[in-house]
Amino acid sequence: KIEAYFRFQDNQVHHLVYEGSLELGWLQFEDPEFFSTLTEDFTINEIGGHLRLANYGDVFGVGANNWSVSMTGTDEKSNYNFFMLDVITDDMRTSIDSILGTYTVAVGDVAKNTFLAGALDGTQYVGSWYTGVVGGLVDHGNRAPLTSGTITIAKDGSNYVVTYDCMDDNGHKITGTYSCASITDYSNQQ
Repeated sequence: KIEAYFRFQDNQVHHLVYEGSLELGWLQFEDPEFFSTLTEDFTINEIGGHLRLANYGDVFGVGANNWSVSMTGTDEKSNYNFFMLDVITDDMRTSIDSILGTYTVAVGDVAKNTFLAGALDGTQYVGSWYTGVVGGLVDHGNRAPLTSGTITIAKDGSNYVVTYDCMDDNGHKITGTYSCASITDYSNQQ
C-alpha cells in the first residue's frame, strides 16, 4: 500500500491511497536476431574519400597496436558511405603505413592481423561497421556490422585503398573498395 498527502499552491490537501502490487516492472527489449538492416548484398566503390586514424597502442596485450580506422566521403556534410574499423596490426610500429596489411575477423581471442567484428553495446557501435550517412548524420536505418571475412588496407601511390570481402550478421556480402585521398592521424591528440 502507498499513501500520500499532497498540498497544492491554493492550500487544498488531497489524500491519495494505492493498494495493490508493489512489484516494479521493467521494460524488456529483446536483442534482434541480427543488427544489420541490409536486405541484400552491398558493393562499395568509393573514390576520393578521407581516411581517419587513431592508434591506441597495445590495449589487448598481444604485442601489436590497436588502430581505429574510419573512412568518410569527400563532403562530410553530404551523403556517403561510412566505414569504421577496429584493427590490430602485426607489430608495435606507430607510423601510418603500419596499418597496411590484410586482416581477418578475430574469432575468440584478439590476435595480430585481425579486425574486431561489429556489435552493439547498448546503443554504441563497437568493432567494425558500415553505415550510411545522410546530411552529415549517421543513418541508423542503414547499417551492417562486419562479422566475417577479410579487410585489406593497401597503398596506391599516395592514396590508401581499403578492400572489403566481408559479410554482415545476416549473411549479406559487403565487398568492394574505398579509396582515400586524404589522411588525418588523431593518434597524438589528447
